[in-house]
Amino acid sequence: MDSSRIDLPKIREFLTLADTLNFSRAADILGLSQPALSRHVQELEQDFGTQLLLRGTNPMSLTEAGRKLQKEGHILVEMANRLGSIMAPLSHARNQTLRIGFVAGMMGPDIAESLHGFQRAHPEISAHCYELCPSQQVQALREGQLDMAFVGSATPQMELSWDFFEIESHPFRLVMAADSPLAAQPHRSVEDLRELPFIGLDESKYPGFNHQIESVCRKAGFNPHFVAQADGFSSLMVMIAVSGRVTLMPDSLRVTRQPGIVFRELDTHEIWKSQVLVARGEARPSVRRFLQHTRETRMASLKIKKKAAHVAA
Repeated sequence: MDSSRIDLPKIREFLTLADTLNFSRAADILGLSQPALSRHVQELEQDFGTQLLLRGTNPMSLTEAGRKLQKEGHILVEMANRLGSIMAPLSHARNQTLRIGFVAGMMGPDIAESLHGFQRAHPEISAHCYELCPSQQVQALREGQLDMAFVGSATPQMELSWDFFEIESHPFRLVMAADSPLAAQPHRSVEDLRELPFIGLDESKYPGFNHQIESVCRKAGFNPHFVAQADGFSSLMVMIAVSGRVTLMPDSLRVTRQPGIVFRELDTHEIWKSQVLVARGEARPSVRRFLQHTRETRMASLKIKKKAAHVAA
């Protein structure tokens, strides 16, 4: 018999029957009907390819194979129980821990507030944050080293491989050097950017970032001209400040207040979406609670912003 097909629940039932040598008593102990118990024993005999009981005797007795299974089965069940007791605390600890990946420079205020609020509401759950670029987060998620990945903008390939949830959405902003001629006006048209050189992020580390910029520009009828790719947000900001080139970012990053950099509004209805990835069908309570808290925080934030906009109008 293939060891991978061993049916431990049926072996437990057989051991109860072997120890009592009475179908009625064993069925009562197990909470089964006698026909169901008899059927399970027959299935176990088929799996092992040998008879386990001598049913025509009174009282019922075990065959040599049945006695062997009784002896070794008790050892197997004891080992399974011991393994369960060893693993249970580890499973509980994993359920009470959140390992979160995030992108430096892309953790907007709404996400940060959601994390703080979750920790206040659930002090029993320990959150550990790890600064990783999106590609590193996806790899860590795949290897089970992260529970969720705040990747910013998820690519279509990510959306096919993982469950994803939108956690933030913000207007696009034009980002440029403070001394750029374009910075003189608070509003710019996307069309104004047609001939300008763009700086993006390294696609191998930040998949999806440049795609969002391309999407905005293509809606305006042109493809952005990327002349360089930075290896991170800090170097991107420096390159923008000193090179006279431009990029697009979500309005939420305005709070970073990088020296020599300004954000200007764009006449586009396109929205920058920020997403978190989790494993398909993730059901651990700590992860589900955080996602629920994040959704509730986002809805409350949207209501406040909508109310403020209505008052201002």
